[in-house]
Amino acid sequence: MLVSCISSLHLLSFSVCLVLSDYDRFFHLIVSLFERFLPYQVAETRRANMRNALARRMKMDLIEGEEAKISQLQEDQFSELDQRLKQVEQLREDNRKREYMLNKQVERQQAQIARNVRISAAELQNND
Repeated sequence: MLVSCISSLHLLSFSVCLVLSDYDRFFHLIVSLFERFLPYQVAETRRANMRNALARRMKMDLIEGEEAKISQLQEDQFSELDQRLKQVEQLREDNRKREYMLNKQVERQQAQIARNVRISAAELQNND
């Protein structure tokens, strides 16, 4: 990365330094390049870290959104199931009451038929 940032002027300075054997100048040039491009590298690293953090956060938001949708869907399904169970229980209770009333009507009708048979039997005995 550092090599790509060095301009042709710096390359020329390197070659001049090497030719003149001015190692001190060469060393200072390298240090100045590092000092110049180090903040750029730090800033680029921070930007990359921020991009990664943003990507992770967006992914978490998507996952949480999907989990919320799934949770809401399950809650809706449970509510619907609970409502159906209540309807079934109400139907069973209604049917039980209806059956009880029908049994009472049958008992009354049987009692009436038994009275009618006794009355008819008594009248037949009186007529004989």
